[in-house]
Amino acid sequence: NGMLKSNLQQVNGIVKGTIRNNLPLDLSDSYITYGQFYDKIGIFKKGAEISVSVDKQYSGDVPKAIFEAAANTHEKKQQSFARILADEGVLRYLAQPTKPKLIGWTQSPILKFDVDRSYTMANQVLVIIHIE
Repeated sequence: NGMLKSNLQQVNGIVKGTIRNNLPLDLSDSYITYGQFYDKIGIFKKGAEISVSVDKQYSGDVPKAIFEAAANTHEKKQQSFARILADEGVLRYLAQPTKPKLIGWTQSPILKFDVDRSYTMANQVLVIIHIE
């Protein structure tokens, strides 16, 4: 998809390999998830290539734990935002084992809005990308 370059293999249910961040932005508090498994990346700079092994298993709800971990590292506005996002539909979507997903936060604006009134942009944006 151009956003990420990956060389991942699934062996005995564990996803392993490398991922390159071709996004035009850095990510923080980032994870790779696959079903009930995850690998914490942390800061994932644009242009960086990392090795991952998605072999750590959450005992509870994987996506909810990820949202809570991310929310705990940001200011109160981001904590509220993360908790709003963590509804059942989003959690079920993230936990599906169909494809590995990259989840992380960025401070770079992703979208520009053209509206007829003033608005305040969030200073953190959640990014979720399916990895091919």
